[in-house]
Amino acid sequence: MSSQNEWLRIDEVATVPRFKMLPASTLRYLLQKGDAPPGVKIGGKWFWRPGDIDTWLEGRMATSVQDRHHQRPAAKTPMHRVGCPRKKEVR
Repeated sequence: MSSQNEWLRIDEVATVPRFKMLPASTLRYLLQKGDAPPGVKIGGKWFWRPGDIDTWLEGRMATSVQDRHHQRPAAKTPMHRVGCPRKKEVR
């Protein structure tokens, strides 16, 4: 189990049970987008403290809940009208 002061490499983050939803591929994608948890890059490698990832996840969950409350209801347009015209029958 990792302590709050331990630094995790990109391939170690998902080995912590509470971070199993953050595999290395997801972290790399988030790093490219500029949306990754705050970490430190040393010698070309990224490192994170578990507490920083916890804080980042809590912030994302809070934002996600707020976004759900402010979304418009989904349109009830049939899928064939949304830009996928029906094929005409060939006789």
